[in-house]
Amino acid sequence: MPNPRFSFSLLVFLCCVTLASLPARAQDAPAPTAAPTAATIQDIAAQLRPVLVRLRVIESSAEYGREQRSESYGSGALISSDGHIVTNHHVAGNSRAIYVTLADKSEVEGKLIGTDPLSDLAIVKIEGGPFPTARWGDDKALRVGDPVLALGSPHAISQSVTAGIVSNLELISFGLDAVTLDDEDTGSIVRWIAHDAAIYPGNSGGPLVNLRGEIVGINEMEVGLSGAIPASLARPVVEDLIQKGSVTRAYTGLSLQPRLATSSAKSGVLVAGVLPNSPAQIAGIAPGDILQSARWNGGEFALNATFAEELPDINNRIGSWPVGAPVEITLERGGQNQTVSLLPTVRPRAWAQGREMRGWDMTASDITTLAAIRQRLADTRGVLVTGILEGGAAATAEPPLQEEDIIVSLNRQPVADAATLARLSEKVPRSDEGTPVLVEVMRSGERILAAARLNRAGIIDASAEVRKAWLPVSVQALTPSLAALLKLPEGAAGVRVTRLLATGTPLQNGDVIAAIDGAPVEVDAAENVEVFWAMLREYNVGASAKLRVVRGGKPQTINVKLVAAPRAERELPTYRDPNFGLTLRDISFWDRKRGEAGEGQKGVYLTDVVQGGWADVAGIHSGDLLVSVDGVPVNDIKTAQAAFDNLAKNKPARSTFFVAHGVHTQFHTVKTPWSNGR
Repeated sequence: MPNPRFSFSLLVFLCCVTLASLPARAQDAPAPTAAPTAATIQDIAAQLRPVLVRLRVIESSAEYGREQRSESYGSGALISSDGHIVTNHHVAGNSRAIYVTLADKSEVEGKLIGTDPLSDLAIVKIEGGPFPTARWGDDKALRVGDPVLALGSPHAISQSVTAGIVSNLELISFGLDAVTLDDEDTGSIVRWIAHDAAIYPGNSGGPLVNLRGEIVGINEMEVGLSGAIPASLARPVVEDLIQKGSVTRAYTGLSLQPRLATSSAKSGVLVAGVLPNSPAQIAGIAPGDILQSARWNGGEFALNATFAEELPDINNRIGSWPVGAPVEITLERGGQNQTVSLLPTVRPRAWAQGREMRGWDMTASDITTLAAIRQRLADTRGVLVTGILEGGAAATAEPPLQEEDIIVSLNRQPVADAATLARLSEKVPRSDEGTPVLVEVMRSGERILAAARLNRAGIIDASAEVRKAWLPVSVQALTPSLAALLKLPEGAAGVRVTRLLATGTPLQNGDVIAAIDGAPVEVDAAENVEVFWAMLREYNVGASAKLRVVRGGKPQTINVKLVAAPRAERELPTYRDPNFGLTLRDISFWDRKRGEAGEGQKGVYLTDVVQGGWADVAGIHSGDLLVSVDGVPVNDIKTAQAAFDNLAKNKPARSTFFVAHGVHTQFHTVKTPWSNGR
């Protein structure tokens, strides 16, 4: 399923390596119009360096049935002495952890204060200070051809500056189709400042500045030209985010476009669409109407769009209409003017972040008002399935659950939202084979019942197989060519001992085992070695056997006692921890013999590290050995479960894992699912 968070077309891409910003120039000299000299650029860069920051962001997304984490970089600028940083929403808006690198190269932790996907702006705060700050400039004073500088951290390289000129002051998404973030049409309100100062991934959120060192835009994207969000749009959004953590806008349900060339109207803006049950539909506005003006207590403005470049300003002004207060709209319909009263409501969320549903092997999200309208749902009750893990509980339900299903009940209990589904799922007793549950989903208008089995987290013991008789040696096939070189009789067959796997074994490396209790070992090719092991498995553990052996060219009989075969990896108990995305098991006999763990090594073996999980983001990989957690030794699978149970109980913001990979060891600081209040 395509990720609904980001949707750009043609050459548009988000320059995500984080936001950058600039400090203000000390003097208020008139803005120069001549091309900047190297000295001018150096002067501005030096003055803005203290306010420019790099953001390292651990982001969460729900994809392919799992909650994924990834690390990216962006730019930002300090805009308040107490540590507020402006950046893009697409840099930090869905973060689970933010680390801010300051001009002195020190890294501190940041906190997301507020974010606004519609304008693609966000505010991050760091503690301490007082900090140097950047100053806002007037983008309305810019002219095409004015020199500008772009600051930021392209490709995570801090403190970069590029120079260019303003190329266009009315860059819109009209020729680029939609530019959306989290299902919000960013291009509906943003008319970008186009410039040719080079920006790259990582410049996102960094400031565009004039030659007075003032922020006139926030760099966001590259479309051949670079695009920056104008300061005049960004500044009020930033103020709302700092004060309230969000932006409240009026919702009307209107979709507008410029008047058609064939229209007889001399002014106004054409209504292209009206969403069902929206304030505009309730007011009686319909597609084809031409809106002329809007009036409310204390405000009035004309509505007019001949060209697409005029629409972002109109949509912005409509978003500023008073919520809950009537707006009188004059419109033209069929050549006649009339007035209607529209009562704006608060603009609802367009997108809800998905979450991993434990035990289901799927991701799901709440249903927003706008999503319900798009899918023609009666209300927002239920949970939208956004991703299915292949082979998991949701995928193997009867019938299988599908993306876009809406879960409405679990075991006949109503499911109102994702939190309800998670709570009801936690109450289901879990078993190794999975606990059967009855789930009801809505799919294409049908209400379908499905039987699923919820998985359990914790230790799973797969050691059901009976231990078989075994010799603690490694062997190879005695091929005819090898037998000839060893000067053995023609037609000799058997296996040659290549390694002793335990002390006290009467066999020696190089022994050729030709028979067991008089039965020939008929192995003369590599693919037949299993014949030897099958012969041993016919005995009971602890039984004795006589081996006919050729040692140093001389035949002899050696008595051996057969022992229990060591457990295969698949037979060892495993522990699956969904919080960190880890599957662990005890160190096996074969791990040690392969050299993946030393003979005295303590720890547990990581058999699976979920891509995008917290352990993966911290640099821990499958095949590593977990030796300790926060300094407490992890000797086996039981102590590992105890360590992770302790983390789940205490919910620290971070934990330290000590990990071995071969002879190399390393400490990893792992961000936890409980950090940042989530």
